[in-house]
Amino acid sequence: NNTFTLDEGANSRVSPASTTVPVTDFNDASKVIGSDGQTTTVTGTSTSSLDGGTVKGNVVFGSNGDVTLQQLTLDSNASVTIDSGTNLTLDQSTLPSGTITLNGGTLNNTNALSSSGPLTIAFGSTPSTVTLDAYALSNVTFTNVTPEDTINLDNSYGEVSLVDDGTGIIKVLSKSGQTLTYLHTGQKSDGSYYTASDFTDPATDDDASITGGDDTVVCFLAGSMIMSAQAKQS
Repeated sequence: NNTFTLDEGANSRVSPASTTVPVTDFNDASKVIGSDGQTTTVTGTSTSSLDGGTVKGNVVFGSNGDVTLQQLTLDSNASVTIDSGTNLTLDQSTLPSGTITLNGGTLNNTNALSSSGPLTIAFGSTPSTVTLDAYALSNVTFTNVTPEDTINLDNSYGEVSLVDDGTGIIKVLSKSGQTLTYLHTGQKSDGSYYTASDFTDPATDDDASITGGDDTVVCFLAGSMIMSAQAKQS
């Protein structure tokens, strides 16, 4: 009969399903944060801008306050989740490719005028906010968007319009008709998808209020900033 023994040393090298790292680990742009197939939760806060790093697996910013990264790179199949309590600012000229999920947190990057590849910004169950330069949107797709979420486009395109095909996909068009990005909308309680009428259509006058669907939404133009945000339930 053969006798098998457990090599505890080898077993101990198996990575846990989840782990934590301090936010200060992002102060080395050449450093890799996380591992494939692992969830890594970022802890703590930082009062200064951090160099950034490369993410593997799923890295979650939980309640880290204001965090500014000079560079964020997502490895193949990697993702970042921004929960409530974190306001993440990316101070880089090119958006990363991959998936960033917003679940109550905020994402800001008005410096990037392009992206390194396809970027999906997914909205979770908690209302969230993202601010981007419209010039960076050519490779950006938004998913699970509802009227409770806020998308701020810092741009010089002027007015934008929303056109949907009734299947939960909305085109965001510039005044000249250029497609800036796509909004893949979330579902209502009845199972139907939100349409353009549920969101803010463009307004030619400043501080114009537009009511659509079940939500009262305020749209206003402030300089080159176009903002959409839910004001209240009708």
